[in-house]
Amino acid sequence: MNNVRTAIVFIVLILQEIYTQNVTDYVIPEITIQALKPKGFRAFIPADPRINLLHIEANFYDSLQFVGSVREFVTTETNGRWMYEDRVSQLKVGTVVVYYVFVALRRGEPDYSNQFLAYAVNGYATGGKQHKITELQDPDDYSAPSTVQIECRPTITRIHGGAACAGQTIFEDDFDVLREDLWQIDQYIPKDHPEHPFISYQKLPSDSVLKVESGTLKIQPILQQDLPGFTNNSLFSKVLDLHDECTGSVCITKGSGLEILPPVVSGRLSSKFSFIYGIVEIRAKMPIGDWLYPELFLESLTKKYGSTNYASGVLKIATVFGNKQLNEPLYTNKFLRGMALTNSVCKPVRDDTKEYINGTWSDDFHVFSVKWTPSSIELSVDGQIWSRVRPGKYGLRSWMPIYCRDKWLKLLNGGGKMAPFDHYFYLSLGLSVGGTEFPDSLKTSDGRPKPWINLHRKATLNFWKDESNWHPTWIQPLLIDYVKIKAL
Repeated sequence: MNNVRTAIVFIVLILQEIYTQNVTDYVIPEITIQALKPKGFRAFIPADPRINLLHIEANFYDSLQFVGSVREFVTTETNGRWMYEDRVSQLKVGTVVVYYVFVALRRGEPDYSNQFLAYAVNGYATGGKQHKITELQDPDDYSAPSTVQIECRPTITRIHGGAACAGQTIFEDDFDVLREDLWQIDQYIPKDHPEHPFISYQKLPSDSVLKVESGTLKIQPILQQDLPGFTNNSLFSKVLDLHDECTGSVCITKGSGLEILPPVVSGRLSSKFSFIYGIVEIRAKMPIGDWLYPELFLESLTKKYGSTNYASGVLKIATVFGNKQLNEPLYTNKFLRGMALTNSVCKPVRDDTKEYINGTWSDDFHVFSVKWTPSSIELSVDGQIWSRVRPGKYGLRSWMPIYCRDKWLKLLNGGGKMAPFDHYFYLSLGLSVGGTEFPDSLKTSDGRPKPWINLHRKATLNFWKDESNWHPTWIQPLLIDYVKIKAL
């Protein structure tokens, strides 16, 4: 009898495993989006016996202006499709549809009581994607554009709160609009930043710092003294308070004595998407201007190894300094830099440079990318690998200098060979100014020394006093055409 019971339990477990695998292997197929004549909106995915419910949200934009939205549940299959349709929405050729999809599978029932759509089921969601309307569909034509079914192959890429297939694009933005569903607009004062820049990140009502224009993200720093309510004198005494929408740890500061307010206001986006291992592509045009530099980073989401001095790692995908001429050319826009920092107190795992021979890296757009795997980090530009780092005998920590192998090395205890690059990271896009990224030995083309000394108590003040020299050189902002992240 016991043998029979054991056999029954064993069979049940096998069936349960088969069912679970069948469910957890589900990937939401590409959704078909259609605008109808003379008006209307339709969205559908192919039928699947595992589906219990489809939820879709969509926002419509014409020339970057919000013009409407839908938010609906679909609880029944229709003619081999899970489909939402209305004949009211007014879309036209050129309308951009930003949409989200949630699919609940047949295991439990959805809980409609929660306004935030909490489900007591296995569910799969897409992040915000976008589709541009190129034609209007006859409302009686239910055909979908011909598509090629792509097998979902296993991948080592992991998405925080989601699943991925090998080779799949798991995050992208073409910057047709500024999508706060994908990005957090940062607002804080980076006083605890390990590179000590002379800036604050602010979300301004005028969008004068961070905005989307003609399909491009534009980040253009401005002077704090030029904002309403501020003057050059108020940098010494006024309070800068970002509490209302502050996203960082330092939200307020006051000018007093030698400690002036950050003289420059810049912009920064942090993705609401995070992942482990993948390929990141950023098509960007680098800024031009003395003491400017971009922040195209992968940063730690979980702060697994600590939050001080980049202890949990930062991957600098591409850095090009904005200066045209300096006594040390490595710090001008003729050189591309990138690095995997295990800690800002230590030297980077690798700090390579790539020179642009006939011009500068700021002359045109380039595709900067990183391939992050469990065994290496590769930096590429325009499809060519220019820097690669692999773990040594003791992982990436093998490349730490001796003076870091005590206090900072202990932070990585318990990590894998790619530690600290073995947990979830998010993408950040920003523009920074000054700080310790520039060594004190630098001099400009006319022989003037760098106007501040790193970590000196008057560093910010002395930088600001030189405004008449550096500010006129700020002739090109950071421009980003698109970002894309793919699963391995």
